[in-house]
Amino acid sequence: MNPPKRTPVEQIRVEHRLKVIRALRDHGPQSRVELCESLSLAPTTMTKLVADLLQEGLIDESGVQTQSGGVGRPRLELRLVPESRHIVSVAIAPEGLDWAMVKLDLSVARQGRVAFPVASRPPQDTLDAVAALVSELVGMPRGKHNAGPSGVAIAVPGFVDDQMRVSLRAPHIGWSHVAIADHLEAQLELPVVVHNNARAMALAELQQLRADGVPPLLYVQAKHGMGAAIIDSPASVLQRHYVLSELGNIPVQRHASAADGPDDLRLGAVVNEQYLQSVLGLKAGAADVVPELERRALAGEEAAARLYAQTVHYLAIGLGIAIDLLNPRTIVLGGIYALASDRFLDDLLADIKRQALGEFTQQIRLLRSSLVGQGAQIGAAMVGMERFLALH
Repeated sequence: MNPPKRTPVEQIRVEHRLKVIRALRDHGPQSRVELCESLSLAPTTMTKLVADLLQEGLIDESGVQTQSGGVGRPRLELRLVPESRHIVSVAIAPEGLDWAMVKLDLSVARQGRVAFPVASRPPQDTLDAVAALVSELVGMPRGKHNAGPSGVAIAVPGFVDDQMRVSLRAPHIGWSHVAIADHLEAQLELPVVVHNNARAMALAELQQLRADGVPPLLYVQAKHGMGAAIIDSPASVLQRHYVLSELGNIPVQRHASAADGPDDLRLGAVVNEQYLQSVLGLKAGAADVVPELERRALAGEEAAARLYAQTVHYLAIGLGIAIDLLNPRTIVLGGIYALASDRFLDDLLADIKRQALGEFTQQIRLLRSSLVGQGAQIGAAMVGMERFLALH
């Protein structure tokens, strides 16, 4: 669905609306005066914006914020009404569809998973399954304040076009030039936005950290392959689509501890879940592979100890290259590495410092993702919410 054409003045008004919503979402209830100061908006502009947002039910002005020391006139606080808008967000993975109903404040109302053989079926079959899932969710009973969904946000691996509508290349699921938004919009009559899953997860992590305008955060997603995204502010979700996508194509040499290994020595091929499971002799879904790898290595199992050293080293190579190029200050590990121990992070950071330029590693923080199972849906919903609010 194409956005309406607007005059420059109307476009500025839309941007101001989004700034107010974003400020209340990221920093909690605030008075009009506080918003004027933090957003550098005139009081007359704020009055018009608040009137519009109140009329649409996106915010309310209940509750009282008392002045410091009890002196002065109390101010009413503006706050979001989370239930006033929601997005149906679906993350497409090789083996299924992870969905969430995400509210205006980016909290998750409901979530679930539908098993579906995405990687072994034609793209149209998957999109039909997504459409059926969304139709079912839209038909669920809603609460008193809940309207229908504002739209659908899709998180998909690989590359997406600049308009965030087409999957250009997604090798892990075998897709190439799939018009996701057109297909779903025709069936659902709802606007659809499509986003890279690693970047969506990065946005969600930055939102979780409540960081705005901070030094760059690098999110690394490793499960089927290895993707990454770097961002410095959630305010940039509409302006910048990619800075980084696939780290997994970085070539690596065979590790000294490895007696053998895959013929494909790209980074993503030797740090993903399937490879680690195969070396450890695990069946798919039998155990969380990284904690199991660590347990066996600590128990003195020789093959596991070699695999542990190899995995840490390969990850350090990829992250070291990203650090040299992009100079992030925080790195968040997602996917299977979100379950890694403090020891794993310490070993990885020590190896990173041997790989990357010293001046770039002095203040690096390594964190584990706190949004496993939700990050892609929340991040895609963040992008979708802003786009869909801008349509009105």
